[in-house]
Amino acid sequence: MGTYVYLCTAAEAPPHRSVTGDFGTRRFTLFNTGERYLAVPNPRGGAAPLGVGHEGDAALCPQCGRRIALHADSTAAGDCLSRLHVAEHDGKLYAVL
Repeated sequence: MGTYVYLCTAAEAPPHRSVTGDFGTRRFTLFNTGERYLAVPNPRGGAAPLGVGHEGDAALCPQCGRRIALHADSTAAGDCLSRLHVAEHDGKLYAVL
């Protein structure tokens, strides 16, 4: 299932923009490519690269327990070990660790 770290609301991550911040105990940069979200651990924040699952995977919301969709980057686009799944649920975005 993984651990969820709240990032921001979807409105705070408009298409073709990035948001960097401290989320929980880690620092991430969240990208909205216009087609999907990518969360990348920021090395300056001391976060180690973490792996991802496969696009189309599903998980449960840490708050309400309902099924939520995951958005993952393509492994062909780069090193998949430096990207994280981003879960979107009720207009809020979570990094899946």
